[in-house]
Amino acid sequence: MKKYILIGLTICSNYIIAQKKLDTIYVNDKKNVALFFPNQIRQGITGTENFVFTYNREKEQYFGLLQAHLEQKVIY
Repeated sequence: MKKYILIGLTICSNYIIAQKKLDTIYVNDKKNVALFFPNQIRQGITGTENFVFTYNREKEQYFGLLQAHLEQKVIY
């Protein structure tokens, strides 16, 4: 009986661990997203003006904050 439970848990754990890796970070203008990196941040490039990435430039650290800024167009 213990053998069957062990086999069942082993099979189920493979499905739980195997998660899909994400290549997209979802942000908005109301909340910051904290990003943690394995190496210290030396430079941050967002690629567009709609996003702001902030980190401590004086002391190289492993985390930064990402926030989206939506452009508000005024129509007269």
